[in-house]
Amino acid sequence: MKRRGYIDVEVICGAFFVVNRDVLISIGGFDPDYFLYQEEADAFYRLRNAGYRNVILSNLTLVHHGRHIETADNPKVYYHRNRSLLLYFHKNRSRLSLWMLICMNIFFLVLKICYNILPAVPQSNKRLRRTVQKSVLKYHFRFITFLTKKSPEKFP
Repeated sequence: MKRRGYIDVEVICGAFFVVNRDVLISIGGFDPDYFLYQEEADAFYRLRNAGYRNVILSNLTLVHHGRHIETADNPKVYYHRNRSLLLYFHKNRSRLSLWMLICMNIFFLVLKICYNILPAVPQSNKRLRRTVQKSVLKYHFRFITFLTKKSPEKFP
């Protein structure tokens, strides 16, 4: 819905957003379970469920000056990106969409691991990438175990 330069959206990028402190506190603030990624998506999801609107100003342009130092080859970034996405879907989306995400992630992780084994892949960081991808794959299987347990426990 577009009105007077406002566009309703589901999520606003975490690089820049404005929210009243009391409103953010009223929904529980940012969830400490997230370390990197998806924390703002989770907060905006809860804001919408609490009856607030998430809007962007269509006539405003912002420029972010800074470095983007997170790379896909960084093991911690890769791990937390996957973990946060699973956590977000677990908390806020349907069970079916969560299982679809898990299956899709496992499929692509296996493809990446197999691709890294091929001799045509450059040797630089090959071992590191494979190790990271295997650890994320193991995490997905640990997460599946967590989902299938009946007793409530902390998210892995």
